[in-house]
Amino acid sequence: MKFEVFEKLFRKCLQESVFTFNNKLYKQIDGVSMGNKLGPITADILMNDFESKHMKKLIELGVKYWFRFVDDTFVIIKDINQADKVLDYLNKQHNTIKFTMEKESKNQINFLDITIKRKFDLKLETLTYRKPTFTGVMLNWNSLTSIKYKTGLIRCLLDRSYKICSSEKQKEIEMAQLRILLLKNNYPNQVIEREFNKFKELKSKLNVDKIIDNEIKLKYLSLPYLNDKSELISVKIKKLVKQYYPKVNFG
Repeated sequence: MKFEVFEKLFRKCLQESVFTFNNKLYKQIDGVSMGNKLGPITADILMNDFESKHMKKLIELGVKYWFRFVDDTFVIIKDINQADKVLDYLNKQHNTIKFTMEKESKNQINFLDITIKRKFDLKLETLTYRKPTFTGVMLNWNSLTSIKYKTGLIRCLLDRSYKICSSEKQKEIEMAQLRILLLKNNYPNQVIEREFNKFKELKSKLNVDKIIDNEIKLKYLSLPYLNDKSELISVKIKKLVKQYYPKVNFG
C-alpha cells in the first residue's frame, strides 16, 4: 500500500467521525472519538513525537526519569520546586496537549492502579490502588456466565496483585482483601481457595526451570456458551482428545 493511500484512509478513520446529539448531526474536528480503536496508538505516536522534541529541555529543567503509559506520565524531578516550571514549559509547547500535575503526598503517589511509596532508604514500594469511586461490584458468581470466565476473573485479580505488590507482606494483605471482595460477589469459598492454591502452585513452578516439549501441539475449539451443558460438553471433548491424541494440548 502506498503511503498516500494509507494516509488518506488513516485520516478518514480519524476525521470523518459523525455523531448525533439532541437530534442534530455533528462532525468531530479535533481529537479521536471515544472507543475508536486507533485512539490509543494515535495518542502513543503523538506523545512519542512530543517527548522526542522536548526531552532535552525537560532534562535541563531537572527531569531525572520520565515514564509514560499512553498519556499518563510518572516523572521524577531533582528538585520539587522545579515541578511548576516543568509543567509550565510542557503546556506552552502544543495548542491542544495540556498537562495536569499531581505531586506526591506523605512520600507516596497514585499512578494508574498502583500506589508508589518512597522509602527512607531511597527504595520504592508498590501496592494496589483502587479509586475512591470503586464499589467492589464485579462479575457475580450467580450470573449466567461460563464458569471459566468467573474463575478467570479470580486468576486475573491474583496475577494483577502479584505483579503490582512489591513485598511478600503486601501480597498477603492483598490476597486477604481479594477473598473478602470475591465473597461479597457470592463466590463460593471452596472455589476461591482452590483457585488461590492453583495460582500459588503455578507461580512456584514458574520459578523452576522447565523443559518444554516441542512435540506438544496447541489446538483450540470455539464453543458457544448456552448454559451449563456447554461446560459438560467441553469437559467431555477434552477427555476424548486427551485419550486419543495425547500430544495435543487442547483448549
